[in-house]
Amino acid sequence: MLWRRLSILVLTVAAWGMISPAARAENININPTADFGYVVVNAPDADFARFNVSLYKQNDTSYQAQVTQTGQKLRVYAGKTCLRISGNGLQYIRCNYQLAKDQTIAIDLAKVGIHWDGTPAKVDIGQRLHLGVSGSNVNTATDETYQITDVKLEDAAQLNHLLPTGNYAAFYTGVDIMSGESKPFSVTSTSPVDVDVTPDDKRATISVTLPKPKFAGPATSDPGDYSTNTIMLLTRQGSPEGYRKSNNPYTIAKTDVGQGDGAQQIDLSGRSGPLQFLAYPYKQGDTTHYEIVANEIEYPISVTSLQTSTVSLSSLDIEPFNGNIDGFYKVWAQSPISGLSADWIPLSWVTGNSYYRERMAESNGVGSDPKTGKPLTGTLFPTSSSLIVVPGWKYLIRTYAYDQLGELQEQSDFTADLTVPN
Repeated sequence: MLWRRLSILVLTVAAWGMISPAARAENININPTADFGYVVVNAPDADFARFNVSLYKQNDTSYQAQVTQTGQKLRVYAGKTCLRISGNGLQYIRCNYQLAKDQTIAIDLAKVGIHWDGTPAKVDIGQRLHLGVSGSNVNTATDETYQITDVKLEDAAQLNHLLPTGNYAAFYTGVDIMSGESKPFSVTSTSPVDVDVTPDDKRATISVTLPKPKFAGPATSDPGDYSTNTIMLLTRQGSPEGYRKSNNPYTIAKTDVGQGDGAQQIDLSGRSGPLQFLAYPYKQGDTTHYEIVANEIEYPISVTSLQTSTVSLSSLDIEPFNGNIDGFYKVWAQSPISGLSADWIPLSWVTGNSYYRERMAESNGVGSDPKTGKPLTGTLFPTSSSLIVVPGWKYLIRTYAYDQLGELQEQSDFTADLTVPN
């Protein structure tokens, strides 16, 4: 009987143990994994207040994080990650950081100081030298961009950038003859890098010798005319031969002048003494060139790096008749350019000495007799005046005088041949 009671008790306990598992506490562990990698940015000398450093996913810039201190470790999903650095005139992006799961990538940044002496790049007219910087650390051009604010090398300064390890090059733009020239540099660690991009001096010198006129510049009969010789040093697009053949007389229009970010014309009217101007030569085959234009007649200037091109102008000093009788004269210039339809080109005075000028005479150089109003080929200028002209041309000066009955007659001719060097 006792054995039967014990058996029932054991069975009852066993039955309760099977039916009631909640009576026992148990921990269930769930261990998920994620496709994280890690990026550590090292830049011990960086001034993070001057630069904005961030990481972002290549295909979605909405996912990004700022880097605010050196050694900062960021948890990033596996895949292609981009580094962006901006600020202080810099915009740099590199997108070739391929991050794998559980991988840690260290990105070392260094301060890069790019400096130069602007003296060899200072010019007075023509093309200006600019600075560009590029990287060569990726296979696809779209995966690396290096943009800086526009920099003219004639302005001495220094650029302070923050860049990751890699290979770079500073190059020159804006001056054709220096296209393709560069100065490579590398960032290999977080140590600062100093880069000197002072350009080689490849400028030319244009020396202009101006005469000392005996008289003031001539004025026509028009009361709005100026008694000033008009002299310009300028750049012009297109060949002088082609322009002269299609534009006779040789007026100066805004669209004819070479384009650029620097001065393309310098007014020399009223100036004296030898003048010197620094300029970069244009590359061989480029029809843009330098000219000096005096009273509508041009003289193309050939320039070569590190050499001086000298242009000497002359003054036609026209005396009065018999020493004391006022009269008039006209001037024609014979072009040195072969194939011109008009062998002799009349000089017609122009209003003022501004670069944007309007002709005083009527079309094709036809003016009027200052007393009778009858048409005359060319323009009559008063004697006791000086007309400044460029070399390379032959000039014909024809004089006229009135008698006391009011009749104007042609007098003597003079020729000034400036095609022969002084």
